[in-house]
Amino acid sequence: IFYIPNVDPILGNSIGVTWSQGSMTSLIPEYVTSFQLYNLFASDDIRKEAYTFEGLSGGNAYNGIKKLFGRPGQTNGEVDYKIFRAAEVYLNKAEAYYNLGNESSARSALDEVRTRRYTNPPNGETSVDLRDAIRLERRLEFAFEYQRFFDLKRWGLSVNRTNAGDQADGSGTPSDVLNLPSGSILFQLPLSQQSLDVNPNLQQNPGY
Repeated sequence: IFYIPNVDPILGNSIGVTWSQGSMTSLIPEYVTSFQLYNLFASDDIRKEAYTFEGLSGGNAYNGIKKLFGRPGQTNGEVDYKIFRAAEVYLNKAEAYYNLGNESSARSALDEVRTRRYTNPPNGETSVDLRDAIRLERRLEFAFEYQRFFDLKRWGLSVNRTNAGDQADGSGTPSDVLNLPSGSILFQLPLSQQSLDVNPNLQQNPGY
């Protein structure tokens, strides 16, 4: 619906690349799908193949990210930035209807996305299961699009990672930090001292 074109640099500046893999054969292990996220994709979910690939680096297998490879003939990773997608409209609608207590309309909006992603889409959830289904679909649909952190913050949820490693089979090096409690001051950055000096009406974020 709305995107920012990634064009040639203007005045020496460019948007840059995001989650950039050099190619399918030269995987960068810092930009890989976590073992935890990879296994959330069902076997009949077309996003599993559309978003990820298995590649080698240093003789080790990783689940790389190919969602953002870009257009043919374009430098890998330099893709247009999707600000607002149709899938987000449906998932926002599903969440809003759920919060209003209209589960039937929430499921209908959710299924607008799921019927296009799964061979045999899940269906029929109610109550908390429906809420969790909407949240899961957001996590899968918007993987690598910078939505997850803000969703967790908005829902008041903690960050909870498993201690699985970064390789395709779950071995390798796990994340240094596995948990971030909801409400932690780390969900927001401190304001810079320069900003505080320029505008005395600003107040520093709590905890800093």
